[in-house]
Amino acid sequence: MNEYIRYIGIMSISYCCVFNSVAAAQENHPAPDTTVNAGVELFRWQEFDTDGTRLLTEFGPRLFISGVLSNKDRTESGFIYDASIKGYSGNVDYDGQDSNGVATTSETMYSGFGLDIEGGFRAVNDMDMDILAGIGMNVWEREIKDNINANGNPVSGITEEYSIQYLMLALGVPHRFAHANGYLKLGFKRPFATAEDVDDFNVSLSPGKEFSGVASYKIIFDSDENGRGLISSVLFYYDSFRFSKSSDEVAVINNVPLQVRQPKSNLEVVGIAIGHSF
Repeated sequence: MNEYIRYIGIMSISYCCVFNSVAAAQENHPAPDTTVNAGVELFRWQEFDTDGTRLLTEFGPRLFISGVLSNKDRTESGFIYDASIKGYSGNVDYDGQDSNGVATTSETMYSGFGLDIEGGFRAVNDMDMDILAGIGMNVWEREIKDNINANGNPVSGITEEYSIQYLMLALGVPHRFAHANGYLKLGFKRPFATAEDVDDFNVSLSPGKEFSGVASYKIIFDSDENGRGLISSVLFYYDSFRFSKSSDEVAVINNVPLQVRQPKSNLEVVGIAIGHSF
């Protein structure tokens, strides 16, 4: 947990540095929008053996709330930025196997938060285009509940804590309709630091770092004469992580030393969010 606090501190300092620079650069431009979003995302986590065999799947909905500060509604060329914080939680179905390879089903509780900061340049021509780069962090707890395997034997649950820091590159395409704005973003990201702590085994793992894709489409509704509507925007998005297997570490389980690793893993979410801007 101390490491997580340190990471939050690093991200907060970065956030302050970015927006001190923004304040100086944006003196002659309208104030940025602050948006609060709430929504639901379908979550899937999969793990694979070295031969590609699927070991387990976790799938189900998670609820989230997020806050975003952004100037992406600007209509002229220049610097753009976006900073967001997100918290999420949910129970998902677990379909996998125990340490002996016997099939088992259970529930997994996920809770966590994410921080993202991105900036770039908007070129306004016949087709507007944004070039974006960013840094982010995602921290979550994965708690697999106690369960019974296919042979009727009890299986103890396990809790893992993940911390992932990553870089992102993307292209954004803003466009305008009669009474709304649209914004399409396509890109990829890659972790530069990964950590997985398993207190039950007293071991820390580092899943391998791979590229993964991100995509989103946002519709921003125009304000009327009475100001902002209750629903200011609707966001559809896809997000993902890809991890290759970690290096082996020695854990002591029931007084027996064993080598453990995090298998190759894929995380994917597809979500929808309703936003209100201030």
